Amino acid sequence: MKKILFTAMILLFCVSCVTRPQVIDKKYMVNMTDKEKETIDALEVKAVDKNQENTAAKKEYEAVIKEGDGEDKKLSDLEDELFKLKDEERLYKAQKDTEKLDATVQNMKQKEMEIENQKKVTQFYNTKKEMYLSNWTVKQAELSVVISELDFEKSKVAKRNRDKEIEKEKENQAANPAPEKESFFDKFKKTESQSYDVNKYEKYYIEQQDKLRKTVLDNDKRKADFEKAKNDFDALNASK
Repeated sequence: MKKILFTAMILLFCVSCVTRPQVIDKKYMVNMTDKEKETIDALEVKAVDKNQENTAAKKEYEAVIKEGDGEDKKLSDLEDELFKLKDEERLYKAQKDTEKLDATVQNMKQKEMEIENQKKVTQFYNTKKEMYLSNWTVKQAELSVVISELDFEKSKVAKRNRDKEIEKEKENQAANPAPEKESFFDKFKKTESQSYDVNKYEKYYIEQQDKLRKTVLDNDKRKADFEKAKNDFDALNASK
């Protein structure tokens, strides 16, 4: 369980490592071509769908997170019992008490078998939780890809409209120049008008695609681990 929570913390940290470009002001989402509007509308619908899938995956993970609670402790208790039997084995060997030694050796074999079986049980529940967490992580990554693609497409429109606005600002400044005499502090107040850097949105989009590829590969591994653990778990239950 601690391993799963640690994995989740690492994933959240990794998400925060990538800086998302500035939010695009809605006022610049005007004068779109039919193609641009069609593309952006489709991505917005896709983002809503992906968000619903993300929410569903989160609920599925939350539903299984408590499954198998206490199984790790059972394994730990069995291992403690085996440790005590090993102490008894050493004691009876030293005392040359063959009767008690034989009984202890038999108990140890039984305990070792119980431990191996319990390991299969704990592995089943732990890999199941890890798989569902990984499923959720994939959905988060898919949502990030769609949103970053949407922002990338929007940035192209926003840049075009912002550039026109900047050009008008420059024309107004040229027609109404500021007084030549400036105070010392006026020099620090001057800031150059900024447009939208489409390359930043594209780079972020590419980064999210790369992250998705990595999460899918990890998810494939988690699924394979779970399938193996499930087969062992099913075989164990079938033999009872």
